Amino acid sequence: MSLCLFLIAAILAVIVSADPAKPVLATNYQVSDITEYLVTNTGYPPHVTMTYSNMYKDSDKKMYRDDIETTTYGTPGPYTTIYDYSETFPTECGPYKTPMDAARAYMIQKNQCCYFSLVSDCGQSTATADTFETPTFPKKVEYMGSSSSYPNVPTEADFWQNTLYLKQEVPMITNNYYIDSTDGETLLEMDTFVLIQTQFINVTTTYSGKWNVGSQDASIFDHSQYDCSKVCQGAVGRAMQVSGHQLSSKK
Repeated sequence: MSLCLFLIAAILAVIVSADPAKPVLATNYQVSDITEYLVTNTGYPPHVTMTYSNMYKDSDKKMYRDDIETTTYGTPGPYTTIYDYSETFPTECGPYKTPMDAARAYMIQKNQCCYFSLVSDCGQSTATADTFETPTFPKKVEYMGSSSSYPNVPTEADFWQNTLYLKQEVPMITNNYYIDSTDGETLLEMDTFVLIQTQFINVTTTYSGKWNVGSQDASIFDHSQYDCSKVCQGAVGRAMQVSGHQLSSKK
């Protein structure tokens, strides 16, 4: 090979390998030491912080579990919430609404258990049953380069971004993903920014612990040893409406 052809081949190799392969997000996993930080002007307290000792998700079983250590909004930690989408129950959403079948989440705290139905806007005209979401990377995602100075990411990361405009001049939804450059698949952080006119929600989820990818033992999601027959009372719902579990944005 001539020197000229060698240089051309070398340049092409650099160009081809410049962008890493699009990561594949784990569908079954356990990850520890997570922090969610929410900033918003939509009615929540303006700043909400939640820390988790563990998150578990098994898409085959249609279940996930959060072990929450502390939170600045809602039910004080520590407590565990198990989201079970493998079974649904008739759910009332007010006297003028048609009952629907919905899954349940179970909150366990100090050996006491209660449940809440996984329904969005229960009692409103737009009430719908929540559905299980399998973590997937958005179809329209762009590699934005390598980031080594992002404040919450302690190591060099590949920065990927997904935007959704919906006839707005600025993106209505922006998802930022920071993937560990050393393996090209470990999610270090996810940022989600939602802007509708003047209202916004900004959630940063940082994964500081190790990811253990694979099927999760059924015992992790088992709540049969508790009496979970009562409806949870008070501020127990998910404080983070856009959370680390909401990794699916298929636009």
